[in-house]
Amino acid sequence: MANRTRELEGLNQQLMEYAFYNSHKVRGPLCRIMGLVNLISLSPTHQHEYLLEKLAVSTDELDDAIKAINHTLQTVDKNLPTTYQTHIQDKE
Repeated sequence: MANRTRELEGLNQQLMEYAFYNSHKVRGPLCRIMGLVNLISLSPTHQHEYLLEKLAVSTDELDDAIKAINHTLQTVDKNLPTTYQTHIQDKE
């Protein structure tokens, strides 16, 4: 029972870390992308090059964040006890 509690506490901690990462590392670039797209639609043509450069930076940041999340989830999946892995696979 104590072993299961430790496993669940570890999984809960990983979930909290994922939620924090998602809210800060993913939402930030996404919101900048959304804002830049809006600015591009409203701006004069001569400003488009500058805004597109900023858009490219934000898309790269978002891509890096998503890759990091995928890596973390793959690592977590390998460390899950077999019973949790089976439960997750059954949900897919």
